[in-house]
Amino acid sequence: MTPYTLEQLSKTEVQQEADMFELVGVLVHSGTAETGHYYSYIRLPCENSQGENSIKWAEFNDTEVTEFDPNQIAEQCFGGVWEDSESRLRYPKPNSAYMLFYRRVTSSDAQPSTDGASLTKGTVSIPATPPLAAKIQEENHALTRRYCLYHHVHAHFTKSFTGMLKHFDSGVCSTDHQTEKEILQMSLQYVVFVAARVKGAADVEPLLQLVHKTTSVCSECTLFVLQWLINVDQANLTSDMLIGCPVPRARQSWAALISSMMSDLRRVDPESYGIDSMTFSLTDRAVRGDGVLYDAVNMLQSSVKYLGRSLRVWDEYFDLFAAIASLGLPEIKTLLCNGIFRDCLELICFDNVNVSLLGSSRNQETRAALRKTKRPPSYIMLTKFLFQMMLHLDLFGQPARNMHEQLANFDTQTNKYPVLVDERQVIMARFNGRLSFFGKLLEAVSQSDWSAQPWWPGELIKLIVSNAFADPALIHEIGTTLAADIKDYYPDAAGLPIQAGLAFCKACPAVGDIDAIFKAVSYSAQQMPDYVSLRRNSMGTIREPDYLGGECHLDFFQELSTARDVACSGMDDNGIPPHLASVIINVARWAPAILVFDSYATRQKVCLFLDKLIFDEYPHEFDENDDISVSLTQLRCEGVRRLMRNCNIVATQAQAKGCPNPWAEHVQKVMHECAKWINKLLSEESEEYAVFMEPGDEALLDIYDRAKYAIGHWRDEDSWDYGEGKPTPAKRYTLVDLS
Repeated sequence: MTPYTLEQLSKTEVQQEADMFELVGVLVHSGTAETGHYYSYIRLPCENSQGENSIKWAEFNDTEVTEFDPNQIAEQCFGGVWEDSESRLRYPKPNSAYMLFYRRVTSSDAQPSTDGASLTKGTVSIPATPPLAAKIQEENHALTRRYCLYHHVHAHFTKSFTGMLKHFDSGVCSTDHQTEKEILQMSLQYVVFVAARVKGAADVEPLLQLVHKTTSVCSECTLFVLQWLINVDQANLTSDMLIGCPVPRARQSWAALISSMMSDLRRVDPESYGIDSMTFSLTDRAVRGDGVLYDAVNMLQSSVKYLGRSLRVWDEYFDLFAAIASLGLPEIKTLLCNGIFRDCLELICFDNVNVSLLGSSRNQETRAALRKTKRPPSYIMLTKFLFQMMLHLDLFGQPARNMHEQLANFDTQTNKYPVLVDERQVIMARFNGRLSFFGKLLEAVSQSDWSAQPWWPGELIKLIVSNAFADPALIHEIGTTLAADIKDYYPDAAGLPIQAGLAFCKACPAVGDIDAIFKAVSYSAQQMPDYVSLRRNSMGTIREPDYLGGECHLDFFQELSTARDVACSGMDDNGIPPHLASVIINVARWAPAILVFDSYATRQKVCLFLDKLIFDEYPHEFDENDDISVSLTQLRCEGVRRLMRNCNIVATQAQAKGCPNPWAEHVQKVMHECAKWINKLLSEESEEYAVFMEPGDEALLDIYDRAKYAIGHWRDEDSWDYGEGKPTPAKRYTLVDLS
């Protein structure tokens, strides 16, 4: 810093002594511009065991102080990006230095401090004033108490004490259950006020499992725990746990305890649960207000309006609703009477103009939070809850005008309640000619994993389509909406709408509507090379994980060709499942485009699928006396011809757009297999093969010959990086002679 000091600037002819500074602290921010957390790395002067000065660094993160290796400063404080070794994606680091603290070294070494100790040597001791000393003592006392509360020995004691209940009096509860209740209450209080507030909350799940195991043999203990969990006088501890607890595993365990204990009490003590046959009716407008079921649902429903304050907790919260709904019809009725089904429709379609039809104003705070947030919550378990409710709702029958009419018109044959008029209007609302509910459903679950099983949005779509069997026009409209949504998404982000389309195809009874989805997925696949080329020109080398490289498209065709759980289970005129026939005859629509996707693994999977679908069954292996075998061979022959032509077109376009030479490996393999198939047809002398031949077959071999030259002159791209185990640009692929 010497050139910039006042002394040096005022006397430029005199060289001042070097004025050096050293880094002694770093304030780090972890997060984004909207949210995050601050912590510090601080250098601590100290003496080692030999009395020599040494330097240590420590991380100060809230109340935690840990040693820190200064060699990690660059890694932890410089920002930048980090690379995922598996997916090969690069992400910006969330943590970066926000402020740096330096101390002047030269002057502090030359000038002793007022208390006789150097700022860099030894420890500075400053006497504390009485008020400050009292405050420090108070904070130390609180810290010691928290240390004891959160110590693992406390958790071990609580679990051991709770586990001993089943050993008292050979596992038989006391007459008044007082001892058991006090121990169970102590355990639950420990979970809420201690275990759930520890980082990671590792002790919550085993302790709650122990509570459930201990109470499962006694209905009165089960009833006590449930009443304690849902008691309003406990300041809504369950709502605090499900909405306020930051640890997902702890929230899941709390919800699991409630649902499992409700199931236990329902079985052994239906009167306390609130569904005894003497007082509960599925068609009565009144709902018992003195049972555990009513209290639990009422408590949970009253907390829906607070979900906007913590959008990350939705899955655990609505998973509990789904678990309650799955218990039976009394729970469905109670949930309907509390308006929770309407609440969930409102949250799915929060910005839909038709949501005003529901006339609800109790969730305005949550809806406002959804409109403002840039990180939407997970709707997967909310969708699961809607699925559980719609299992017992007649979506397309005569709707009910009010709650009284809905309950009175319960169908004892189908075990279904009619849906309300305004609820069906929201589900069937149209916007720009589409059923907007399905579009909102896909938007709501945009953060979900479409490969998860079961995928609840898909299950919900299958349920709605199966309920609409009597209305082919409505099924057609649903298919048209989903097909349009598939085309609207970017090809590498189309996993969700494609998975929704697959669910529709499995439930749809009409081949024509299935074909509309098939064409939409094929169209999306065909756009992928253009999309990749566009991004390549703007971004340079692209590195994609396999699931973005078209695997969702390939999974659709694979699943459709082998699906057995389909509503359209008949055969076409040739005795072939229509799903399989459609995949084979239209193979040229989708396969060539996927063969030039970014993902090497996906291109390899396409080749393996085509082998199984077509190439493993050469013409000489058909049975001329089997009509189905003949029809399949005919389909495969036509599919091979179309595949040869389109592979040549796609390869030519990919080469013109600058795609790298190694992509030719898979195009070459497929075209070679097509040529072998056609050559086999032309070389057979038996008359039975004449039915499969066409005049243009020899011209297809000419296309193959021209493709050999084109692919042989495909330009290299030295900058292409495939990662470990992938072909390198140094390897050039050429088509081989059929011989």
